[in-house]
Formats: sequence, C-alpha cells, structure tokens
Amino acid sequence: MLISGTFHSLPYAGNNFPTVSSQSLQGQALLLFSETSLGRLFAGGNQAVEFFNLVKPGSLYGDRLNGLDLRFGKNLRYGRTKTLVAVDLYNVTNSNTTDVYQTAYSPTLLSPTATYLNPLSITSARFARFSVTIDF
Repeated sequence: MLISGTFHSLPYAGNNFPTVSSQSLQGQALLLFSETSLGRLFAGGNQAVEFFNLVKPGSLYGDRLNGLDLRFGKNLRYGRTKTLVAVDLYNVTNSNTTDVYQTAYSPTLLSPTATYLNPLSITSARFARFSVTIDF
C-alpha cells in the first residue's frame, strides 16, 4: 500500500510579487469632479479624475491559503507486468479561502452597497482523481 500527502500553508499571494507590501490588500476609489470648489465648471467642460487609497498599504492582508492533498495507491504484480492503481484527493479539508479579492470600490445601480473586498475567486473545491499506471 502506498500513502502520501502534502500539506501547504501559504500567505495571501497578493499581486504575486515577492515583497511583503505587495501581499497586502489594497483598494482604490475613483473620484470624478465636474466643477471646481467655487462651483464653476472646469475649462473645456473636462472632468478631473483622482485615485486615492482606501486602506494604508501594508495594513490589511488576506487569509492564508492552506491545503491538504493525499494519495492512496496499491502496486499489483502479474508476472512481469506491474500495475499501480491510485486515488488522489485534493483539498481534503475543503477550505474555501479567497484567492482574489475585488480591490476597487465600485457601487452599482443594482446594488448600492460597495463591492470592495468581495471574493472574485476562491480555492477549488475538494475533488478526487483515479489513475491506473501499467508497466510491462
């Protein structure tokens, strides 16, 4: 009988850059100004656009990505033929950690609440894979 397993615990991947500050959750909001502070329109009718941070960079982090994968197998021999029958179980603990967050503040007409930090992607659900390897 063959038994093997892998446990991994990773910090939130962030922007996939190898620095601590890029692993933090960031957020930006867009402000559109159509008139000056004196109540007058901008020259040419243009709008002023400004981005600002919702949270201080490096102060908010996502959850750790934990996972447990297992493999159970059995070697079967028939003369000079060897067969490996195996079952692979991925995400055994069935964690649902968020992989990607919505980092832009964007209220919509259908939902007036902000969509900041809503999950866009979560860890794949638990699943199994069956395999057979024949060596002759």
